[in-house]
Amino acid sequence: MAADEATRPDTRDAKELGLPQLSEHVMGNVFFDTRVHHQAGIDLLVRVIDVRNVVFASEMIGAVRGVDPETGHHWDDTKRYIEAAGPARRGPEGHP
Repeated sequence: MAADEATRPDTRDAKELGLPQLSEHVMGNVFFDTRVHHQAGIDLLVRVIDVRNVVFASEMIGAVRGVDPETGHHWDDTKRYIEAAGPARRGPEGHP
């Protein structure tokens, strides 16, 4: 093998290499811990990332204290945003 061949990047795609697609191979092991507190942000998140890979694990109830004076909802009430994103974006068994 020539020296330039050894340093040349492999340009074959996953299918040619017999590997699973990136969405299957990597996304099963990558999770996004988020603390998005508005509808537009949640909508964008679940449009880009499969809901099975989104977690709210580090958020504790009451972490963002207070009520939004414009809506009357608690600042950390993210469940309503997930529910508003629609049933098509829900995870397994229809759970948000």
